[in-house]
Amino acid sequence: MERRFATTSGTTSPARHHATTPRSGLQFPSVPKVVTEPIYVLLATYNGSAFIAEQLDSLLAQSEPGWHLLVRDDASTDRTPEIVEAYAAKDARITVLPGSGANQGTVANFDCLLREARAQGATYVMLMDQDDVWFADKIARQAALMRAEEDRLGPAVPILVHSDLELIDRDGHSIHPSFMSFQHIRDEPSAPLRTLLVQNYVTGCTVLVNRPLLDAALPIPPAAMVHDWWLALVAAASGKISCDPTPTVRYRQHGGNQIGAKGWRRGVASVWQGLQLSRTGRGNFARSLAQASALRARLERAGVAAHAHRELLAAYCALFDRPRSRCERINGLRALGLRRQWAVRQWLLYLHACLMPAAYATPAAGQ
Repeated sequence: MERRFATTSGTTSPARHHATTPRSGLQFPSVPKVVTEPIYVLLATYNGSAFIAEQLDSLLAQSEPGWHLLVRDDASTDRTPEIVEAYAAKDARITVLPGSGANQGTVANFDCLLREARAQGATYVMLMDQDDVWFADKIARQAALMRAEEDRLGPAVPILVHSDLELIDRDGHSIHPSFMSFQHIRDEPSAPLRTLLVQNYVTGCTVLVNRPLLDAALPIPPAAMVHDWWLALVAAASGKISCDPTPTVRYRQHGGNQIGAKGWRRGVASVWQGLQLSRTGRGNFARSLAQASALRARLERAGVAAHAHRELLAAYCALFDRPRSRCERINGLRALGLRRQWAVRQWLLYLHACLMPAAYATPAAGQ
């Protein structure tokens, strides 16, 4: 059955003066204006009162109005819930979900939102952060890219669409026009899984996923390190990742980001930190192995991954399940083509692989 993105009308708030206007010179297919189903936008909030109104204004100013926002607060202690409720009272497209009353963390919050969107029958889902600003053509642009990929690959293929971002400071002033360039990351169109197993390069607040990917990725297992990394891994192993190099989000850096930009200077400094805090780095590497094990189990159960991807996952996990020399582990990573982007990160990959116990039993991953 052919899928089309929705255009729906709602009662919108007049507060649009902070939103970014559409950019000139953009070339992308127009989105069909057929009233069928909205694109779900998921917003996990926690103590975001300083910037959340500007983010919501940028959503209201989207050139494509066919969206439905689900918001779930994670026990904020500031005015975030009050601000969100005020917007929801003015716009029927905004739904506030009840929280648990306790702080569960970002991954658990997004997992609840993703599962609720799926339960409501969402066909397409976008992720939103509380402190950013969306360009006014974000939904239209990414929906058009998703539609093009589904037309090319078929609607049953799990697909993730993401984009670059513009870095801004606390006051909205531009820091760098390209987050990906600033972070020394890039899209990997030919073999994304060989990078994503050891490094995430997909930024969650730019992501759009389709229903087949939701079905394959949910629920997010306890072994998943970050929700966007998990979605990207499942997409890379079972379907397609497509990147728009044009920024669709103004990505705010304000000191309180749970995950933010580092830049090359801090990247180089991380080498020294990796040496001093080798136990922490080794722990993160161990968590990434558990995540890979969870991915392997999920794909085997669902039967959605190519045989070559299942073999790659099995070989990667096997590198650490029995005693091996440091050279064997490094050579094994090289032979599998597993690579982080940028020489500094690759060096740290080898360092942490060498610091793992002689025989590391990958923890049993939740399914």
